[in-house]
Amino acid sequence: MKITNIKLTELKGIGPVVIAAGLPEYYYPLIMMSVETDEGITGHCFNWYYSMKQMEGGLYRIKKLAIGRDPFDVNKLCMEIMSDFNSTDIPVSIFDICLYDIMGQYLNTPIYNLLGGKIKDTMPAYVSTTSYSTVEEYLDKCQWAKDHNFIGFKVHTSPSVDMDIEICHKLREKFPHMHLMIDACGHYKFNDAFRVGKVVEALNFEWYESPLGDDDIDGMKRLGTSLSIPISYGENIRSIARNVGKYLKERPGDILRTFGDFHGGISMLQRCAFCADAFNVVFDPHSYGPTLVQAAHFHVMLAHKSSWWFELPINYEQFNVGMKEVILPDENGLVHAPTKPGLGYELDMDYINENAISSVE
Repeated sequence: MKITNIKLTELKGIGPVVIAAGLPEYYYPLIMMSVETDEGITGHCFNWYYSMKQMEGGLYRIKKLAIGRDPFDVNKLCMEIMSDFNSTDIPVSIFDICLYDIMGQYLNTPIYNLLGGKIKDTMPAYVSTTSYSTVEEYLDKCQWAKDHNFIGFKVHTSPSVDMDIEICHKLREKFPHMHLMIDACGHYKFNDAFRVGKVVEALNFEWYESPLGDDDIDGMKRLGTSLSIPISYGENIRSIARNVGKYLKERPGDILRTFGDFHGGISMLQRCAFCADAFNVVFDPHSYGPTLVQAAHFHVMLAHKSSWWFELPINYEQFNVGMKEVILPDENGLVHAPTKPGLGYELDMDYINENAISSVE
């Protein structure tokens, strides 16, 4: 089997959205990559961060090395394009996921079976907020999450540290049985991170995510010795496939996270998951984004014992555009392993073709 072509199709984007305090308001594009083969099998995945122009630049580089190659050479091919994981970016990460989708379809099996098989059949699901300007909005969103079968609710921070503390208190008071988490996206200063940490620790939050920047290893370690709540880190570690060992040895936190769709695809997620297993560290990568991005992370988490929770964006309907099948929790708050080949969720190609804004091939 050989790769014959790679296409990009742009749909209407998402936003503008502020994910968390400290991050800019952003309009998220929605661009599907399609990798075609001479066997008539096409692998798909979505980018939701780079513009079409940025994706085009990556597409040229990928095509130069990939056309005529076998998708089953994914390790060799992607390591060539990524210079042995030293130059990972979104286009090649999405390309990597597309290759796994092709392999699964060709072998008529879900991707987790290419990774050694699934260890579990279900995972508990939590929903991640964006950033809101009032406490009441966070409370309303948590009620919405409960009504829609989510058993976990993650706060992305508000414009004020004092407001974050109030939000956490009010959420625990109103939702005593909800699993709660908070994510500062690395934008707290140490003293504020400590203040919030003591609060969420006392309120029995599940974890405390990215209170400081991932490059502040000493600060994270200092924070960790002062708090008992598990601390999550890692989403912004550059070239994580090559640097994960250093971070795990330093142990700046208890839960390792990363973006497969940003930093090297399923190939990178597998490497990091095995390293986390070796260091007995929880590996819970993000799965925030379009359905096929969610699916890519889901397959890796299903294949590793150390992954505990599955993440969905609160505005998931916007991210599920172009899909006939999506990932949502059942009445018990669990998401179930896909059973179809490849990524395992069917695209609505009629919708995509009718609503394409632009395309490149």
